[in-house]
Amino acid sequence: MAMRKRPAVNYRELNNFLSVILYNTTPKAKRATLPSTYKVERIISKRKVKNDHEYLIKWDGWPLECCSWEPSLHLSEDLLRGYERPPKPDSQKLHEASWQLYQGVLTSLKSKSTSPVCIPMQHDIWRYVTNGK
Repeated sequence: MAMRKRPAVNYRELNNFLSVILYNTTPKAKRATLPSTYKVERIISKRKVKNDHEYLIKWDGWPLECCSWEPSLHLSEDLLRGYERPPKPDSQKLHEASWQLYQGVLTSLKSKSTSPVCIPMQHDIWRYVTNGK
């Protein structure tokens, strides 16, 4: 194996170069201060992190791409209670959702296709039906 010739390093210049970066005194741009509280549209999901829970928050007036995981300490008790024990949707919405589910399953069973079937359902109804499961 041939030894590679390495370029000579001038450590004094290297040291001067690094000190310029370390002691850069140019002022940094100020960040815009944001309000301390935002309005929550809904809690989407929950995950366990260490000894606490984090909740995926959909912020009111913000797109879905801006959802963020927030610790339970940042959220109000009413908001958490509404997520943990979702209110019962009215019977008309439940009836429509069950009918759509029935029609979707029936259509899928009658079809010869093996492609997946998508059955639209409101998030609140899905959470109510699958609560604790």
